[in-house]
Amino acid sequence: MKIVTLILTTLLTYLISSNNLSVCVGPLVSTRMLNEKNAPIFAYFSYIVGLLLQSKHMVHISVSGTFLDISLAITLIIVLIGEVFRVPVSLMYILSTSIMTYGLVVSNNYKLIYAVSYWILSSFIIFILCPPILKILHYVGSRRPTVGASVYRFVSYITSFLLCMSFGANNIGYLWMITGGDYTSLIPILISSMLGTFITGRRTLNKLAGVYALTLTGCLVVTTLSYAVAQIATFIGIPVSFSVLLVCSLVGISYGYSIRIIDYKYVKKALTVLYLSIPLSFTLTLLTLSIIH
Repeated sequence: MKIVTLILTTLLTYLISSNNLSVCVGPLVSTRMLNEKNAPIFAYFSYIVGLLLQSKHMVHISVSGTFLDISLAITLIIVLIGEVFRVPVSLMYILSTSIMTYGLVVSNNYKLIYAVSYWILSSFIIFILCPPILKILHYVGSRRPTVGASVYRFVSYITSFLLCMSFGANNIGYLWMITGGDYTSLIPILISSMLGTFITGRRTLNKLAGVYALTLTGCLVVTTLSYAVAQIATFIGIPVSFSVLLVCSLVGISYGYSIRIIDYKYVKKALTVLYLSIPLSFTLTLLTLSIIH
């Protein structure tokens, strides 16, 4: 493993841990079940558990060392540009699409097609399932409100923990597997993830959690469906964007409420840019391969 690869990977780990703290625990903070002080502790512990237990599923496509470093560098540049202009881009879409495009072109590996299909299909499934599940849980909870609230609160903590675990396995685990998945690279990745979570991640947590308002039932639906989609993706070795999962689930449950809980104009812009990360990464990868081969 080259030092350049490790440096680039740890930088991306820092960024993705920072950006996704508000995604993974935002629903809990939005419903006031977790405060901004304890949220990073809750999330980081869950990340580590998922990283150590399930990262083995995230087997990456074998790529040349030169291309990997270029792909990591391009991903880092695009993400930083997005940060500067405050445009939401998916680090995981960009990087994984690049690597899977390499596999498609060089070794006829069709994982890219499976991944893109899963990304699109899972978004539609979340849209469709959120409203009926929300209504069912509302109905069940209304039968015995006090007991229902206690049960929903307890289950929300569990599903949020599992969601954070999936992030640790699926996203951070993917970056770890790129470096070879050995324990030499594990320590820097754990440290960079911790710094991203506790330093810059804490700053954006309250801001993003304040963009939307969730009821206890809504929090349970968001975390449950997001976890289910992310966990299936982990088992089949496909990286996912947790930002997309959150946005899609928020839009889905909004149709189950009589009032608007999210800014649809912002959602439309965010999802458009996030999904455009896929063809952008695909095109840049083809250009890179044409230059180095």
